[in-house]
Amino acid sequence: MIGKKEIYLKAYFRKNVGDDLFVRCVAERYPNVSFRMFAYPAFAKPFAQFHNIRNIGKVGLFIDRACNRITGKHICRQLMEKSAPAVVHIGGSIFIEPYQFSLLNPNTFVIGCNFGPYRTEAYRRSVFSELERAKDVCFRDRYSYEMFSSLNNVRMAPDVLFAYPGYPALQKGHGVGISVMSIDKRPELKHAAEKYYSEIARTLDECARMQIPVKLFSFCEAEGDTEAIREIMARSKTKCAEVCEYDGDMDAILHKLNECEYIVATRFHAMVIGWGLSKKVFPVVYSNKQLNVMQDIGYRGSCWDLKKAEADSDFNLMEHIMAAGTVDVKDCQQHAQEQFEALDRYISEFA
Repeated sequence: MIGKKEIYLKAYFRKNVGDDLFVRCVAERYPNVSFRMFAYPAFAKPFAQFHNIRNIGKVGLFIDRACNRITGKHICRQLMEKSAPAVVHIGGSIFIEPYQFSLLNPNTFVIGCNFGPYRTEAYRRSVFSELERAKDVCFRDRYSYEMFSSLNNVRMAPDVLFAYPGYPALQKGHGVGISVMSIDKRPELKHAAEKYYSEIARTLDECARMQIPVKLFSFCEAEGDTEAIREIMARSKTKCAEVCEYDGDMDAILHKLNECEYIVATRFHAMVIGWGLSKKVFPVVYSNKQLNVMQDIGYRGSCWDLKKAEADSDFNLMEHIMAAGTVDVKDCQQHAQEQFEALDRYISEFA
């Protein structure tokens, strides 16, 4: 099922900018290591260029689908994970209740994650009992780390993408880039959807009046970002924004972000990448994971908290964009390398 010298690479394979860059970081950091992953063909295309990543074959994919229909379990994925000499599980929000995290291989390295949102202490305890069997766990925020800090194998370091080595040469840029999400599909944020879409549409019209170019970014079509852009454009009078949809070309989307001076970041990694590119970032908060990282880096600027959107009837997005400033993340960029510290040691022996 998996070669003796292949490390099983576990990630969120849905053609999402942040998660695809996570995988790219691993492939480029360890060019002489062979990795095996399980992704549906449409979501595996962004990694075709990497000679050291091999995807599940069509036979394995067929068997896994058949087993899942019959038993409700992804047998092939589980066998690949169990039989591998090691597992690299890289991802952000991989512990969201009620998702049941099961550690199938004790030689597992969990990289770049945060914990939650969660509702019950029973869920935290169940994750705790699984993580204590892992080889190494590195969270990306202090809040998550402190939930599990009593475990000797748990550490923390800034988000992996703070240290991404492949950013284009920094430029001041021009205009506004807006990363959007399908807010109405999230029950806890449904109350904010109309305000969110209408306010961004109003910002497009204001930018058009001021002759400021705008780019609308879809980081993950599978999660509804492109649909959210359609909702916004339907409300805009000018409809003059450039639509930038991520299609698997990581370099292209990074260059488009780099062309902007300001980034309105709903997506978590639009915020991190924006700071990495020295942009003036205005965070739009849909989850506490953003607030936790903002607190960790000492962010002192304003943000738009969608959980409180009903109370912000006088909120003017354009005013906040123009007031946004850059953030010095040099310290984060240096320490984010520590996400791979334990894996570095293992691979130096593994190779």
